[in-house]
Amino acid sequence: MALDLFCGVGGATLGLKRAGFKVIGAVDRDGLAAEAYLMNHPGTALWKEDIALLGTGEVMRALSLRKGELDLLAGAPPCRAARVPGNASGTPGPGPRPGSAAGGAAPAAGAWAVRAGPGGPALPRRPGRPVAGGDTLLEYERFAAELLPRAALLVAPAGLAGSRRFAGFRRRMAALGYLGAWRILDTADFGVALRRRRLVYLAGLGFPVPVTLGRGGLATVRDAIGALPPPGGIPDPAHAARPVRAPAALQAVPRDGGSLADTPGVTPPAVPRSSLRYPGSFGRLPWDAPAPESTRGALDPARARCLHPEEDRPLTLRELALVSGLPAGFRLPPPAGRRPGLARAVGAAPQPALVEAQAANVLRAISPPAAAPASVWRAVPPRGPKPRRTGGAGGGAGRRPAPKGRAVPAAADAGAPAAPPSARPDPPGPAGRPSPRAGDCPPPRNP
Repeated sequence: MALDLFCGVGGATLGLKRAGFKVIGAVDRDGLAAEAYLMNHPGTALWKEDIALLGTGEVMRALSLRKGELDLLAGAPPCRAARVPGNASGTPGPGPRPGSAAGGAAPAAGAWAVRAGPGGPALPRRPGRPVAGGDTLLEYERFAAELLPRAALLVAPAGLAGSRRFAGFRRRMAALGYLGAWRILDTADFGVALRRRRLVYLAGLGFPVPVTLGRGGLATVRDAIGALPPPGGIPDPAHAARPVRAPAALQAVPRDGGSLADTPGVTPPAVPRSSLRYPGSFGRLPWDAPAPESTRGALDPARARCLHPEEDRPLTLRELALVSGLPAGFRLPPPAGRRPGLARAVGAAPQPALVEAQAANVLRAISPPAAAPASVWRAVPPRGPKPRRTGGAGGGAGRRPAPKGRAVPAAADAGAPAAPPSARPDPPGPAGRPSPRAGDCPPPRNP
């Protein structure tokens, strides 16, 4: 069983399911991302909730979980810290405290739960500054401390690696008993047609979990979207044509990976001067290489390298999802009037292939090893030097040692019952031959 915090559109949940986990719950505050999540994972309970206002007691009661029963706590926090309702000074506003016992029933499959205040309507979502209680790492740590899962998986932006926040997070997780390891990985090493550096933290409660570094083999933009028809060629609202911003500027950008930086002295019309400060602005994707990492404006050519390699247009939502590693059958809500929000949600989703590779390591670490079949044979250790023949009628005198490495039946151990008389060797007869027994044929005579 696994719980997915900061689930977004469900990229991490998809990777967890592919690895063999059953995702029983998820949490995210983005309404568009929650809608896409439920379209692709209708059987998972989803809390559309600011995680800073969600009590772990509510989640445990709704999912019938006890402390220590959860196998994996997964989370992919966004680039910016979570915001909690509060005033300008960052003081938390009214409402239930994190981890409080107040809570409700489990959300039904295909729906989400919205937390309400005691005896009143849903809590207002007022803007506030990121504070210590609303830090995404601290919220993840709070769930880990109160749920005490067997393993923890965190996928975060690579810029978090050298921060004091992450160092403090690792110290506090170690104090809970988690043996953690972390690495900065490139999503392109996992067969995704996108280069994105991600910080991956893996830990087990009392045991280490190795981090998978990659699977080899790069995917290209051509592999991801080369077979798609032009926009409007398939009945998919996410792959529909839309008005192009500054078409004259797009025509001036060189094909197959070019950008305005490759055309010095050319000033396309209708290009905002402020947009040129973004690296890769008005840039095309290369056909035969992974796409470079984009900014949050995933479909805005003024803020990201998101132009089609050949056509004078930005990528569609479907093309963006395929380049980001989501499967072709991944469902997206109708983008009419909310395309920028959906593009940000899809662009921020963790790649399922990256999560699947790490979750598979967790599953191997927490699964008990298969028991070896019991054998009726035992290995006899090699004996020492050959004993000297002393003669006499001693019980063991004159016997030759067994060959080295010989295996004998376990029934020959000390304390085994003696063989029945019928199975004992016959006493020697004349000339050292065995004496014939009743029913035996006499040996043939020589002519």
